[in-house]
Amino acid sequence: MRSLEASARLSPRRRAPRLPAPVRREQLLDAAVEAFAESGFRGASTAGIAARLGVSEPTLFRHFSSKQALYLAAIDRSGDRLIEQWRTISAGCATPLEALLEIGRWYAAELQRDSRHLLLRFRSYAEAGDAEAAERVRARFREVFAFVEDLQERARREGLVAADTDTRARAWLFMAIGTLLDVTQVAGLSSDLRLEDMPALMQLALPPPSNPPPGRRGGKPVEDPR
Repeated sequence: MRSLEASARLSPRRRAPRLPAPVRREQLLDAAVEAFAESGFRGASTAGIAARLGVSEPTLFRHFSSKQALYLAAIDRSGDRLIEQWRTISAGCATPLEALLEIGRWYAAELQRDSRHLLLRFRSYAEAGDAEAAERVRARFREVFAFVEDLQERARREGLVAADTDTRARAWLFMAIGTLLDVTQVAGLSSDLRLEDMPALMQLALPPPSNPPPGRRGGKPVEDPR
């Protein structure tokens, strides 16, 4: 089977329509996420990424100075997408505990709907071949962890969980369950872990609820789904 790069060399390239620079940059990032998710940093080429959009490599390099710069931007694009969605979910929830449950449900469903960003993250963990890429991957993970830990800490401050709750440990447990979801998706076991199992699974990562003051908005303890 011909590679995308080989097909691009052997077939006349259709000229892509001219687009405003910000729009073209977003298109290149979308194509880069797909290419790096499929082939990793080493396996993907800038020629192949450009060919996905019908543009030339010089066009790509007008937006990104190097393959490495494009790779780092793709990692950031994936990380931004994740944290922005989590913030949107959290803003629509009455309590931090409800937000954590809804984030877990969304994440499990999203992995089955679109696994490109998951595959990019997994490959970046294994293929961050230099200090800059490795630090970018760690920074994005820490950003997500800090968001989860903040929700756990807010629940403690608001009296929704016991005052002595170790919110950092609970945040790590939440992230561990997310990693479990990642592994089942990558290994082709997603059908074995059903979406209807998610509430009980995510409950394991939440601190035991305390008894809130009467009439407190959103203070109803999270029910144990078992």
